[in-house]
Amino acid sequence: MTTAFNFPLVPALVLALLTAGAHAQQGPGQANKPTGDWSVSAGAVVATGPSYSGASKSKSMAIPTFDIRYRDWFFINPYSGIGVSAELLEGLKGSASFGASFDKREAKDDLRLSGLGDVGAAPAIHLALDYKLGNAFAKTKLISRVASSNEQGTLLEAEAGYNVFASRAGVLGLGLQVKAMDGTYASNFYGVSASQSAASGLRVFNAKAGLASVGTFVQAIVPVNDRWTFFGRAAYNQLRNDAANGPITVDRDQTSLLATMLYRF
Repeated sequence: MTTAFNFPLVPALVLALLTAGAHAQQGPGQANKPTGDWSVSAGAVVATGPSYSGASKSKSMAIPTFDIRYRDWFFINPYSGIGVSAELLEGLKGSASFGASFDKREAKDDLRLSGLGDVGAAPAIHLALDYKLGNAFAKTKLISRVASSNEQGTLLEAEAGYNVFASRAGVLGLGLQVKAMDGTYASNFYGVSASQSAASGLRVFNAKAGLASVGTFVQAIVPVNDRWTFFGRAAYNQLRNDAANGPITVDRDQTSLLATMLYRF
């Protein structure tokens, strides 16, 4: 399982937690493979990334995580929430869940955002398709926020990559990723209305649906022993179109780094 990683710091963290949790169960180190119906993992992650999408400033954070699964079809974790998954075809798995979207933009992140109103994290519906063929992998995920009108929006994330090294000692993968947004998400996260312009001093900007970012990543999964698994990921993404051209965005070049350690009980 892999995940697109072009969000601000907090969602980047939780996405990485899911990635690491899945690889801890399904990675090349077969000693990590669960032997019973239930699989439980917990650990912590430290990361550095932009304080919000389009920010020029970075911040660091360390948070705990967990991942609970039953027979690889029922799961609970902090990001996707509660959901189910099933193998649709050989190598192709689909999933649906109700969880959260941690994308947010708050005035405390940058003085320039004062007067715009905060956009917080929100409950969200997640629909995903994962495909694996040998060392190649691909993922598409739709995330639709269920919230008040100023915090709604839908994202479509897609990535594809290849494990250039894979053995019992670990996996090293490279890949490309893209993110697209609908008009509601674009307006709430990158747009500036007339009233917001008057309150903040930023120019009016009507952000529209379209491609939001493109980027690349490198990641590594290393089974330390039968219980512990290390996951690391570095990503670079460039905001595009209205995500890059509005007055809220200061820097269209976005980078993130993280390291995770998970323990399987």
